Amino acid sequence: MTEDGARDEILLVRRLAAGDDPEAWTSFVDGYGPLLQGLARRMLARRTGHASDSDVDEIVAEVFLALLRRDRRY
Repeated sequence: MTEDGARDEILLVRRLAAGDDPEAWTSFVDGYGPLLQGLARRMLARRTGHASDSDVDEIVAEVFLALLRRDRRY
């Protein structure tokens, strides 16, 4: 990651932590959604032998909901 990329990530995290910022959440989901989908797909495939799109989407949604519910201190 470049220095500018790292700075952009820090700014995004600050916007998320500051409160209700729908654009920040959209950027976060767009940026990290595909990474989480790939990880969920690999983990499900290892564990169950298959990974349906609906199962992967459910896991990713649960991860984002858990992050959204986290205490704003972090």
